[in-house]
Amino acid sequence: MKETDGPHIVGVFSDIHCGSTVGLMGEPVLLDDENYFHPSIVQKWLWQEWTNAWSKVKALIPGSASFSLISLGDLSENIHHGTHQVISNQASVHSRVAAESLQVPLALKPDTIHFIRGTSSHTGKGSSIEESIARHLASHGHPVVKDPDTNQFTSYRRWIMVGDVLLDCAHHGRAGQRSWTSKSYSTIYAKDIWVSQMVDCYSAMRRNPENVEDIFDRMRPPDLSLRGHHHRFVDSGPSDDFVTRLVRCGCYQMPTEFIHRIAAETLPSIGIVVLLIRGAHIEVMPILSTVERSTVVKTGGHND
Repeated sequence: MKETDGPHIVGVFSDIHCGSTVGLMGEPVLLDDENYFHPSIVQKWLWQEWTNAWSKVKALIPGSASFSLISLGDLSENIHHGTHQVISNQASVHSRVAAESLQVPLALKPDTIHFIRGTSSHTGKGSSIEESIARHLASHGHPVVKDPDTNQFTSYRRWIMVGDVLLDCAHHGRAGQRSWTSKSYSTIYAKDIWVSQMVDCYSAMRRNPENVEDIFDRMRPPDLSLRGHHHRFVDSGPSDDFVTRLVRCGCYQMPTEFIHRIAAETLPSIGIVVLLIRGAHIEVMPILSTVERSTVVKTGGHND
């Protein structure tokens, strides 16, 4: 992260599921045998909302600000569980659509780019699809940051220091399944993250009292934990006692057949999250689209 007198802007997105027939897609894509897959009405709407969201981010970036981009995983849909809702049975087509979709936020010229690994059924074993995309972008000069421990371009979990704020990024995480408990469960989960890491930090400081400051810098709990996977935006909210705040990101995929079966009452949160960081202060700005339920079918009554 480059030093700057202005704010740090962080654009966070997750679960765009490129290659899904209800996932993110821009232009028609060439398949084998000179056939094309054309985006549906739903996909055209998703693309419009995707480009509009990043246009809003662009307006937030002043000349003195640094800008970072974080993907929380599931860039692609992949071929999995016998689903028919894919644009092609070639995973390479899915990764191609994902790489093209990323050109929209990449046009904002981020100073750093971080890729978090998604679910293996969507991104391949070891998130091979996402790793390939990240490597491809890095080879073309984009500032993709490697994992300092594995030297790979993607991470299952990554801690990122932005200004004086420590971000904890992962794809998976626990979530409440009921509408009325979603926020409260996120608050509990955030507290669990804080307690778990604070216990480890405090134990290390007790064992090595001469290195307390160094241990705290390396092991302290995150200020903000970012999660994806559940396709719903939830913010546990700011805390006055420095306890970890949890934000779950939305998605750019409408419900699949699987979701219609297991979560029929839940609509996805279509959108991204923008973080404005000044020193140790965090402002969380979701950019969300309005998703409507299915059209009501009218029947009955008298016909004239």
